[in-house]
Amino acid sequence: MSNPGSAAPKLGSEAIPMLTEIVEVPAYSAENLPATLRDINWDEVAGRVRKQVSEHLAERIGAILDRELHKALQSALEPAVETISRTLHETLRQRMQASHLCDVAGFTQNLEETIVNLYDTIADENPPASFNTMTNTAPKILLNVGAGHPKSGARIPHAFQSAEWKEVRLDIDPANEPDVIGTMLDMSAVANESADALYSSHTIEHLYPNEIPQAMK
Repeated sequence: MSNPGSAAPKLGSEAIPMLTEIVEVPAYSAENLPATLRDINWDEVAGRVRKQVSEHLAERIGAILDRELHKALQSALEPAVETISRTLHETLRQRMQASHLCDVAGFTQNLEETIVNLYDTIADENPPASFNTMTNTAPKILLNVGAGHPKSGARIPHAFQSAEWKEVRLDIDPANEPDVIGTMLDMSAVANESADALYSSHTIEHLYPNEIPQAMK
């Protein structure tokens, strides 16, 4: 409600009047307030409001700063992490490829030579004669399964390279000129108990996993 007795405010360089100078605001005393309002500690209320506002603002500012910091760090670290990961991957690949474990042919050859040398050493310490304690002079039969061609360069173990043993060669391929045509899965052409020893080299890898138990019987 405007005060008819006061002059209208002038515009221009003069200061803008306060609201209470334009509108008549009724004054209240503690006696005019309800009892429930008179008992309130308004200073405490104001303090709580300030605390809640401050805490809320602090949380909001902290969240904003965390997001911005996260974005900045992510932008800076992503290229570095990608570069490190790519370099590490390439380095490990190169080292793995250079490892002797990835040289299948070389590793197999070295392993075979080691086994042959070990066997030759044992055979030298235990001459072939010591393997035959029987009195009969007939040579014993060594069945060489998957023998391959005689001119392939493959050789039977040192212990069987004597007059006491006769090699009987079994192979699936007639072109290899075997004594007996057959396979590891079908040796029906060989009579039961007709061989004193059995030898096979570089053959089991040609079988499927489910065929190995049958071949080992």
